[in-house]
Amino acid sequence: MYNDAISDLITRIRNGQRAGQRSVKVPEVKLFKVILALLKKEGFIAGFESVESQTAKAKNDRKLSSDSAKKPRELPYRKRKAGKVLNVILKYDQNGEPVISELKRISKPGLRQYLGNDRLKPVRGGLGSVIVSTSRGIITDREARKLKVGGEPLFLIA
Repeated sequence: MYNDAISDLITRIRNGQRAGQRSVKVPEVKLFKVILALLKKEGFIAGFESVESQTAKAKNDRKLSSDSAKKPRELPYRKRKAGKVLNVILKYDQNGEPVISELKRISKPGLRQYLGNDRLKPVRGGLGSVIVSTSRGIITDREARKLKVGGEPLFLIA
């Protein structure tokens, strides 16, 4: 189990791109849907979709075939909550290089940071973005400056 869900999300995306994967799977959480929708709108990922997890499919298959087949022994470390996951489709350029060159957590659970709208500066001359949690919801740094609201900078993406 992880303590910081946002760090887990960006680590999965970063590792998936470094490994050259076409997509990565993350737990389906409302917060992740909002963040991934922003990343798609900004052009950092190709998209995302909700799919049933493999553990959920396996449980459903076992329920259907439990009458005639012998039940497999369930190990404690294999028990996971069955449900849906988000399949994040990663984006690459024509040369096969990842679109995301930098993905870095800013405000962490051990050291929270809060910035006013005047301290939210453009990232890489406007090519990157900072995802900010504000009183108006989770938005990009550009939108926060436009709305003149500050908040907690979650992570930087460029």
